[in-house]
Amino acid sequence: MRTLLTGATLIDGSAGDAQPNAAVLIDGERIAGVGRAEAVPANWAADQVLDVKGRFIIPGMFNLHDHVYRKDIRNVRPGWTYDQHSRDIERQNDNYLVLSAARHGLDSLRSGVTTIRNVGSRSNLMVSLKRAINQGLVTGPRLKVAVRPIVMTGGHGYYIGRQADGPDEVRKATREQLRDGADFIKLIVTGGILGMPKEHPGNPQLTVDEIRAAVDVAHDAGKRTTAHADATAGIRNAIEAGIDCIEHGTFLDDETIDLMLMHNIPLVPTLSGKRGYAEYHLPANREFYELVYREGIAPQIASVRKAYEAGVKIGVGTDTATLVADELDDLIKTGMSPRECIVAATSVSAEIVGMEGEVGTIEPGKLADLVVLKQDPWKDIAAVRQVDFVLKGGAMIRADDPIL
Repeated sequence: MRTLLTGATLIDGSAGDAQPNAAVLIDGERIAGVGRAEAVPANWAADQVLDVKGRFIIPGMFNLHDHVYRKDIRNVRPGWTYDQHSRDIERQNDNYLVLSAARHGLDSLRSGVTTIRNVGSRSNLMVSLKRAINQGLVTGPRLKVAVRPIVMTGGHGYYIGRQADGPDEVRKATREQLRDGADFIKLIVTGGILGMPKEHPGNPQLTVDEIRAAVDVAHDAGKRTTAHADATAGIRNAIEAGIDCIEHGTFLDDETIDLMLMHNIPLVPTLSGKRGYAEYHLPANREFYELVYREGIAPQIASVRKAYEAGVKIGVGTDTATLVADELDDLIKTGMSPRECIVAATSVSAEIVGMEGEVGTIEPGKLADLVVLKQDPWKDIAAVRQVDFVLKGGAMIRADDPIL
């Protein structure tokens, strides 16, 4: 099946200029050609031609930080606390959670997110969903999956993590995740806001030696690593241990930012996830909202702005409570331009997960993961909420498509 998209403005995911009146030829699951609509070569014969004049084409977007099986946390039951709803999700069996994840994954795909990095679940249930998607049993985004995050005993997120203490236990825990199908290893090296006020995001947890044990095992297996890391000391520990990516980065100082630049370590902030969590509590518990904002959100906004201005590579991830469009809104508030946000959500995020050879930009030979927008995202980033349709590997996804 050859499909020709013609007439749209092409934003190819690189730092280059937009291309008006573009043509994109898709052959099967890959992009076969990119050119001008008024000069389509004779050998670009297509089975179907889609006139998308007035539309804007961008690469499929990434969500580098999500817990898809927990995505229903966005719909907290009336009268429940956020924590009560979170615990209730974890009480459900894996069969139910796989189905829930499939639904939320499809919703993400319909919104233009063609690849999700699922940064931890309580079992290998997301590995099962990834397999089902890859085999065509269900429709969903491309998945990069960590299995259970590795956490110290009683540490942040321990109830879904693999608790381990000392380098030997951490080494074994890492091998377990690889055995169970992990594409990458997630480590929780500091506290986080979800545990406040019992714990604080400024507290380090795993040690350098513990983190290094996991990183060495993962790298020996050809896998990447990432760290939930809010505290300054925890971020430095992770960098010293050889981590590949930092999640959150709430308390970055100049020295830590310099280390990230020196080692080419990217940051996935998840600003919107923290904000969504805090805002949920605002109507019923303003005191807690103010605590989270003061101790977690305000410092993170300042940290991300400082990291961006210094040149740290910024990827796009939401955490569970929000969507990619929400995260892009928040990145705009740190000083990033809409153009930079689109690059961050596409080619930069693809590079962070090692998929830059296959997706992230619109160019011949790459997988045809494309989003057709109704408005110009370079004028207003809110345009990413106005999706006309999505192509994943050349297959069209519309808002009313069934999950199976």
